[in-house]
Amino acid sequence: MERKFDSLEAIARSIPEDWSIKERARAAYLKLGANCFYNTKFNHLFGYPQVDIFNETDGFSIPNIGVCKKFTNQYLMLLTKMGIKCHEFREETDDFGMYHNDAIFFDEDGEDYIVNLAIDLARIQSNSSTVGFADTIISPEELRDIDLKIGYITQSKGYTDEYTKQLRAYMEGYDLSQSEKVDMMFRIFPKFFDFSSMGDEEQVKTVRYFMGKVFGWKDATLCRSYNHDKGEEDYYIKCFDEAKPGVPPRTVYHFFNKQTRTYEPIDYKELVASGIIKNTQKYH
Repeated sequence: MERKFDSLEAIARSIPEDWSIKERARAAYLKLGANCFYNTKFNHLFGYPQVDIFNETDGFSIPNIGVCKKFTNQYLMLLTKMGIKCHEFREETDDFGMYHNDAIFFDEDGEDYIVNLAIDLARIQSNSSTVGFADTIISPEELRDIDLKIGYITQSKGYTDEYTKQLRAYMEGYDLSQSEKVDMMFRIFPKFFDFSSMGDEEQVKTVRYFMGKVFGWKDATLCRSYNHDKGEEDYYIKCFDEAKPGVPPRTVYHFFNKQTRTYEPIDYKELVASGIIKNTQKYH
Protein backbone atom coordinates (compact mmCIF):
# COMPACT_ATOMS: atom_id res chain seq x y z
CA MET A 1 0.00 0.00 0.00
CA GLU A 2 1.38 3.39 -0.99
CA ARG A 3 2.00 5.37 2.17
CA LYS A 4 3.23 8.91 1.38
CA PHE A 5 1.09 11.60 -0.25
CA ASP A 6 1.31 15.35 -0.76
CA SER A 7 -2.41 16.17 -0.57
CA LEU A 8 -5.83 14.85 0.36
CA GLU A 9 -6.73 14.85 -3.33
CA ALA A 10 -3.80 12.51 -4.05
CA ILE A 11 -5.03 10.10 -1.37
CA ALA A 12 -8.57 10.19 -2.78
CA ARG A 13 -7.33 9.49 -6.31
CA SER A 14 -5.32 6.47 -5.11
CA ILE A 15 -8.41 4.62 -3.81
CA PRO A 16 -10.47 2.60 -6.34
CA GLU A 17 -14.04 3.83 -6.69
CA ASP A 18 -15.43 0.30 -7.16
CA TRP A 19 -14.53 -0.74 -3.61
CA SER A 20 -17.30 -0.73 -0.99
CA ILE A 21 -17.68 2.33 1.24
CA LYS A 22 -16.18 0.50 4.22
CA GLU A 23 -13.19 -0.54 2.13
CA ARG A 24 -12.69 2.97 0.77
CA ALA A 25 -13.13 4.57 4.19
CA ARG A 26 -10.64 2.10 5.66
CA ALA A 27 -8.07 2.78 2.93
CA ALA A 28 -8.48 6.53 3.48
CA TYR A 29 -8.04 6.02 7.25
CA LEU A 30 -4.79 4.10 6.81
CA LYS A 31 -3.29 6.32 4.11
CA LEU A 32 -4.08 9.54 5.94
CA GLY A 33 -2.90 8.07 9.26
CA ALA A 34 0.46 7.23 7.70
CA ASN A 35 0.85 10.95 6.97
CA CYS A 36 -0.26 12.43 10.33
CA PHE A 37 2.13 13.28 13.16
CA TYR A 38 0.97 14.33 16.62
CA ASN A 39 2.24 17.71 17.87
CA THR A 40 4.18 16.87 21.04
CA LYS A 41 4.18 20.53 22.14
CA PHE A 42 0.48 20.17 22.88
CA ASN A 43 1.26 17.85 25.83
CA HIS A 44 3.36 20.49 27.60
CA LEU A 45 1.27 23.64 27.23
CA PHE A 46 -1.78 24.89 29.08
CA GLY A 47 -4.52 27.37 28.34
CA TYR A 48 -4.31 29.69 25.35
CA PRO A 49 -0.92 28.45 23.99
CA GLN A 50 -2.58 25.03 23.77
CA VAL A 51 -5.63 26.60 22.14
CA ASP A 52 -3.41 28.10 19.43
CA ILE A 53 -2.24 24.62 18.43
CA PHE A 54 -5.77 23.24 18.71
CA ASN A 55 -7.10 25.92 16.34
CA GLU A 56 -4.37 25.58 13.69
CA THR A 57 -5.59 25.29 10.12
CA ASP A 58 -7.01 21.92 9.08
CA GLY A 59 -5.21 22.09 5.75
CA PHE A 60 -2.94 19.21 4.74
CA SER A 61 0.74 20.07 5.11
CA ILE A 62 4.13 18.39 4.84
CA PRO A 63 4.95 17.31 7.47
CA ASN A 64 1.32 17.03 8.52
CA ILE A 65 1.61 17.88 12.23
CA GLY A 66 -1.41 18.51 14.47
CA VAL A 67 -3.79 17.10 17.08
CA CYS A 68 -7.02 15.11 16.95
CA LYS A 69 -9.21 18.00 15.72
CA LYS A 70 -7.04 18.61 12.67
CA PHE A 71 -6.72 14.92 11.77
CA THR A 72 -10.43 14.21 12.19
CA ASN A 73 -11.38 17.21 10.07
CA GLN A 74 -8.91 16.15 7.38
CA TYR A 75 -10.44 12.67 7.38
CA LEU A 76 -13.92 14.16 7.01
CA MET A 77 -12.72 16.35 4.13
CA LEU A 78 -11.13 13.29 2.51
CA LEU A 79 -14.31 11.22 2.79
CA THR A 80 -16.33 14.10 1.38
CA LYS A 81 -14.00 14.33 -1.62
CA MET A 82 -14.63 10.60 -2.14
CA GLY A 83 -18.41 11.07 -2.03
CA ILE A 84 -18.85 9.30 1.31
CA LYS A 85 -21.49 10.73 3.64
CA CYS A 86 -19.93 11.69 6.99
CA HIS A 87 -20.00 14.18 9.84
CA GLU A 88 -18.15 15.16 13.01
CA PHE A 89 -18.89 13.84 16.50
CA ARG A 90 -17.70 16.11 19.34
CA GLU A 91 -17.14 15.19 22.94
CA GLU A 92 -17.53 17.68 25.79
CA THR A 93 -15.88 21.08 25.27
CA ASP A 94 -13.56 22.37 28.01
CA ASP A 95 -13.29 25.89 29.48
CA PHE A 96 -10.97 26.97 26.64
CA GLY A 97 -13.27 25.78 23.87
CA MET A 98 -11.22 22.68 23.09
CA TYR A 99 -12.72 19.24 22.54
CA HIS A 100 -11.94 15.78 21.22
CA ASN A 101 -13.71 14.96 18.00
CA ASP A 102 -14.25 11.73 16.07
CA ALA A 103 -15.59 11.11 12.57
CA ILE A 104 -18.75 9.21 11.65
CA PHE A 105 -19.33 7.82 8.16
CA PHE A 106 -22.25 5.95 6.64
CA ASP A 107 -22.19 2.89 4.38
CA GLU A 108 -24.48 2.03 1.46
CA ASP A 109 -27.25 0.87 3.82
CA GLY A 110 -27.08 3.96 6.02
CA GLU A 111 -25.32 2.20 8.91
CA ASP A 112 -23.02 4.54 10.80
CA TYR A 113 -19.41 3.90 11.87
CA ILE A 114 -17.46 6.02 14.35
CA VAL A 115 -13.69 6.28 13.96
CA ASN A 116 -10.89 7.89 15.98
CA LEU A 117 -7.87 8.38 13.74
CA ALA A 118 -5.60 10.10 16.29
CA ILE A 119 -5.53 7.06 18.57
CA ASP A 120 -4.16 4.84 15.78
CA LEU A 121 -1.33 6.91 14.29
CA ALA A 122 1.48 4.87 15.88
CA ARG A 123 -0.29 1.62 15.05
CA ILE A 124 -0.80 2.58 11.42
CA GLN A 125 2.76 3.79 11.00
CA SER A 126 4.05 0.48 12.42
CA ASN A 127 1.72 -1.57 10.20
CA SER A 128 -0.08 -2.93 13.25
CA SER A 129 -3.72 -3.75 13.93
CA THR A 130 -5.86 -0.73 14.84
CA VAL A 131 -8.33 0.02 17.63
CA GLY A 132 -10.01 3.23 16.45
CA PHE A 133 -11.72 2.19 13.23
CA ALA A 134 -15.29 1.25 14.25
CA ASP A 135 -13.84 -1.48 16.47
CA THR A 136 -17.15 -2.01 18.29
CA ILE A 137 -19.05 -2.55 15.01
CA ILE A 138 -16.66 -4.21 12.57
CA SER A 139 -15.32 -7.56 13.78
CA PRO A 140 -11.56 -8.27 13.70
CA GLU A 141 -12.24 -11.01 11.14
CA GLU A 142 -14.10 -8.64 8.78
CA LEU A 143 -11.47 -5.95 9.22
CA ARG A 144 -8.71 -8.43 8.39
CA ASP A 145 -10.53 -9.36 5.18
CA ILE A 146 -10.79 -5.67 4.26
CA ASP A 147 -7.12 -5.06 5.04
CA LEU A 148 -6.12 -8.03 2.89
CA LYS A 149 -8.15 -6.71 -0.03
CA ILE A 150 -6.83 -3.15 0.14
CA GLY A 151 -3.22 -4.28 0.68
CA TYR A 152 -2.50 -3.12 4.22
CA ILE A 153 -1.51 -6.70 5.05
CA THR A 154 -0.92 -9.80 2.91
CA GLN A 155 -1.32 -13.53 3.39
CA SER A 156 2.43 -13.81 4.00
CA LYS A 157 2.85 -10.69 6.16
CA GLY A 158 0.20 -9.88 8.75
CA TYR A 159 -0.05 -7.10 11.32
CA THR A 160 3.29 -6.31 12.96
CA ASP A 161 1.90 -6.72 16.47
CA GLU A 162 1.01 -10.33 15.68
CA TYR A 163 4.71 -11.23 15.70
CA THR A 164 5.60 -10.21 19.26
CA LYS A 165 5.55 -13.78 20.61
CA GLN A 166 7.81 -14.99 17.80
CA LEU A 167 10.18 -12.08 18.38
CA ARG A 168 10.29 -12.82 22.09
CA ALA A 169 11.08 -16.49 21.40
CA TYR A 170 13.75 -15.46 18.90
CA MET A 171 15.48 -13.20 21.42
CA GLU A 172 15.30 -15.80 24.16
CA GLY A 173 17.40 -18.04 21.91
CA TYR A 174 20.35 -15.73 22.54
CA ASP A 175 22.16 -14.82 25.75
CA LEU A 176 21.56 -11.09 25.37
CA SER A 177 21.85 -8.24 27.83
CA GLN A 178 19.09 -5.63 27.91
CA SER A 179 21.14 -3.16 25.86
CA GLU A 180 21.88 -5.87 23.28
CA LYS A 181 18.15 -6.58 23.04
CA VAL A 182 17.55 -2.89 22.36
CA ASP A 183 20.16 -2.94 19.59
CA MET A 184 18.55 -6.03 18.06
CA MET A 185 15.05 -4.53 18.15
CA PHE A 186 16.18 -1.57 16.08
CA ARG A 187 17.75 -3.95 13.57
CA ILE A 188 14.48 -5.91 13.41
CA PHE A 189 12.04 -2.97 13.12
CA PRO A 190 12.92 -2.14 9.46
CA LYS A 191 11.92 -5.67 8.42
CA PHE A 192 8.33 -4.83 9.40
CA PHE A 193 7.91 -1.06 8.91
CA ASP A 194 9.79 2.15 8.19
CA PHE A 195 10.69 3.32 11.70
CA SER A 196 12.67 6.28 10.35
CA SER A 197 9.58 7.87 8.76
CA MET A 198 7.51 7.96 11.97
CA GLY A 199 6.75 11.12 13.91
CA ASP A 200 8.26 11.68 17.37
CA GLU A 201 5.10 10.78 19.29
CA GLU A 202 4.45 7.80 17.03
CA GLN A 203 7.95 6.34 17.38
CA VAL A 204 8.06 6.62 21.17
CA LYS A 205 4.66 4.91 21.46
CA THR A 206 5.87 2.18 19.12
CA VAL A 207 9.04 1.63 21.17
CA ARG A 208 7.02 1.56 24.38
CA TYR A 209 4.58 -1.03 23.01
CA PHE A 210 6.90 -3.40 21.17
CA MET A 211 9.74 -3.46 23.66
CA GLY A 212 7.28 -4.06 26.45
CA LYS A 213 5.71 -6.94 24.54
CA VAL A 214 8.90 -8.51 23.19
CA PHE A 215 11.25 -8.48 26.19
CA GLY A 216 9.57 -6.46 28.91
CA TRP A 217 10.93 -3.42 30.70
CA LYS A 218 12.85 -5.28 33.42
CA ASP A 219 16.12 -3.39 33.97
CA ALA A 220 15.23 -0.90 31.22
CA THR A 221 13.50 2.48 31.21
CA LEU A 222 12.11 4.52 28.31
CA CYS A 223 12.34 8.23 29.08
CA ARG A 224 11.04 11.37 27.41
CA SER A 225 12.31 14.87 28.16
CA TYR A 226 10.77 18.20 27.15
CA ASN A 227 13.07 21.09 26.28
CA HIS A 228 11.06 24.25 26.92
CA ASP A 229 13.61 26.45 25.14
CA LYS A 230 13.45 24.40 21.92
CA GLY A 231 9.79 23.49 22.38
CA GLU A 232 10.38 19.83 21.58
CA GLU A 233 10.79 16.45 23.23
CA ASP A 234 13.87 14.22 23.43
CA TYR A 235 13.89 10.49 24.13
CA TYR A 236 16.31 7.94 25.48
CA ILE A 237 16.41 4.39 26.80
CA LYS A 238 18.32 3.47 29.96
CA CYS A 239 19.35 -0.19 30.32
CA PHE A 240 21.02 -1.97 33.23
CA ASP A 241 23.13 -4.88 31.99
CA GLU A 242 23.77 -7.53 34.62
CA ALA A 243 27.28 -8.82 35.11
CA LYS A 244 28.51 -11.68 32.95
CA PRO A 245 31.66 -13.76 33.33
CA GLY A 246 34.50 -11.33 32.72
CA VAL A 247 32.11 -8.40 32.15
CA PRO A 248 31.09 -6.11 35.03
CA PRO A 249 27.54 -4.74 35.33
CA ARG A 250 26.96 -1.49 33.50
CA THR A 251 24.30 1.07 32.58
CA VAL A 252 23.87 1.73 28.85
CA TYR A 253 22.00 4.63 27.25
CA HIS A 254 20.42 4.84 23.78
CA PHE A 255 19.42 8.33 22.60
CA PHE A 256 16.89 9.03 19.83
CA ASN A 257 18.84 10.79 17.08
CA LYS A 258 16.38 13.02 15.22
CA GLN A 259 18.66 13.22 12.20
CA THR A 260 19.02 9.47 11.63
CA ARG A 261 15.56 8.80 13.18
CA THR A 262 16.74 5.88 15.29
CA TYR A 263 18.08 5.15 18.80
CA GLU A 264 21.86 5.14 19.09
CA PRO A 265 24.22 4.41 22.02
CA ILE A 266 25.31 7.56 23.83
CA ASP A 267 27.79 8.22 26.63
CA TYR A 268 26.22 9.22 29.95
CA LYS A 269 28.40 12.33 30.26
CA GLU A 270 27.23 13.50 26.84
CA LEU A 271 23.62 12.90 27.84
CA VAL A 272 24.10 14.96 31.02
CA ALA A 273 25.86 17.76 29.15
CA SER A 274 22.92 18.02 26.74
CA GLY A 275 20.59 18.90 29.64
CA ILE A 276 18.15 16.19 28.64
CA ILE A 277 18.30 14.19 31.86
CA LYS A 278 17.20 17.05 34.16
CA ASN A 279 13.83 17.27 32.36
CA THR A 280 13.27 13.52 32.20
CA GLN A 281 9.98 11.73 32.76
CA LYS A 282 9.69 7.94 32.85
CA TYR A 283 7.38 6.81 30.07
CA HIS A 284 6.37 3.22 30.83
